[in-house]
Amino acid sequence: MKINKKYIVWLLLPALGATMLTSCKKNDTATTFTPSRAFTPAGLSTTPSGATVKIDWKASLFSNGTGLTYTVDVSKDNTFATVDYTTSTSAVTLTLTDQQLLVGQPYFVRVKANATATAAGSNAYVVTTSSFTMPGILQTVPNADLSSKTATLRWLADAGVTKITITPTAPAGTPFDVTLAAADVTAQSKLVTGLTANVTYRADLYGGTRVKGFTTFTTPLYTRVLSATESIVDAVTNAANGDIIGLNAGTYDAKDATSAFVNFTLAQKAITLQSISGNPADTKINFKEFTLRGTGAGITLKNIGLDGTAGAAAYLINFTGVAADAEKCNYANVSVDGCTVSNVTSALMRGNRGSAATDYKIGNILINNSVISSINTAVTGFNTIELSKMQFTRIDITNNTFYDFGRALVVASTALGTGVPIPAVNIDKCTFNFFGGNNMYTLVDGNTNPLAVTVTNNIIANTPKAGNTTAGLLRGSGSGSTFSFNNNNTFGLNNGSGGAALINATNTTVTTGANTTTDLGWIATTTNFTLPAGSSLRTASTTGGAIGDPRWAK
Repeated sequence: MKINKKYIVWLLLPALGATMLTSCKKNDTATTFTPSRAFTPAGLSTTPSGATVKIDWKASLFSNGTGLTYTVDVSKDNTFATVDYTTSTSAVTLTLTDQQLLVGQPYFVRVKANATATAAGSNAYVVTTSSFTMPGILQTVPNADLSSKTATLRWLADAGVTKITITPTAPAGTPFDVTLAAADVTAQSKLVTGLTANVTYRADLYGGTRVKGFTTFTTPLYTRVLSATESIVDAVTNAANGDIIGLNAGTYDAKDATSAFVNFTLAQKAITLQSISGNPADTKINFKEFTLRGTGAGITLKNIGLDGTAGAAAYLINFTGVAADAEKCNYANVSVDGCTVSNVTSALMRGNRGSAATDYKIGNILINNSVISSINTAVTGFNTIELSKMQFTRIDITNNTFYDFGRALVVASTALGTGVPIPAVNIDKCTFNFFGGNNMYTLVDGNTNPLAVTVTNNIIANTPKAGNTTAGLLRGSGSGSTFSFNNNNTFGLNNGSGGAALINATNTTVTTGANTTTDLGWIATTTNFTLPAGSSLRTASTTGGAIGDPRWAK
């Protein structure tokens, strides 16, 4: 017999409803789910602060009231091949300090649920996806706490700090310790002195043998930055030894409060004046003289335009004693680098004021990448770089252009006596035009004073100046003297009396080689010394490049 399915459904509905009502009745016995294994905790996070890190996670599911504990592992690598710290806790948070972990060290953390009396431990750990690092209590050094030679370091309160180790990192140097006194610990700060300008340092703050914090900082290049509206004379007068003064673009007059031009005086201190732009065309000093007084006096002039016209400058740099010329002085080094110097009536540098030979001493003199013109144009009784009686170690004259100057370039003609190391004179890749006179040896004159002279890769033209005579370019007969003259180009050289000029004096032995006499057509008023395209002088140097000042071969 065929039964209609629709009628069967209707017959079963009452029984189904009764079953549902019975199921919805409250069971007098409550059943709690108890897993056989603890669930893996979740939501792991780390919050580093100072010399602490707070580690948080979410409790395992169904763990309330079970007495569940957690194992926390910390490792330097995310494989946890080596566990650097481990502990067990019933909480879902843990705070660690520099007593357990190293400040500045990246770490990874993982957490797992441990076994209980009724359940096995979790199968897996919850692991941080990225490392954390405790930054420590030493704070970042703001610019306001930095100078070119000092840094004020500050830290969060900690009565246990004992010292700071300072390490020069760029360029690398020798670390040194700064001990913290009780007053420093209370003040939570320390002024660190004896630093060097434009150096990057790392500072590590210690409590006993443990690092409590670290930071890096770079000392600024300039001790002070000056604008043209400020007094450059006062800035130089008030500068300390080793200061570096940065000059914003503008024109600076070396004037006092009465608007009279005065000398820059550096008494037993050495400083640097440097344009911030690096361009001598936009940073100019109208000067009278830089007077270096006494032992320790020195000057570095970098990327500045120096004009002596308004100040009626007799010298650019004048060496003397603190109170009198006759004092014995040991000067700091002198450098003129990337500058233009013009309109000086007597000498670029005068160092012959000592009473006797070797009374004045200096290490190194550098003139580099500069254009120097109109020095003693009248060819009076001064030499451009007068070092007679001065004991010097070395003078380097490199990558410069000199024109319209007299009467000789370098003169160190007073014998310094026995036992004095032979000074070195190096003239390389320079352009010289229209200079010399008064029957001088117009490039280097050592006379009987022993010198080690190297003259290479230069262009030397048009000496002596009109109406003057010259005895030659080089002289030096002192015992032990050495002169070399190689890969130079000379033209327009004569003795001023209708004859050819000699490279060397008759009693001076000079080693020569690869010199040329290509006439470039320069005259007394030439100021553009660009080498012609295709000129053989563009490949005539000892290294296969151009000779003369490199700026004229670009």
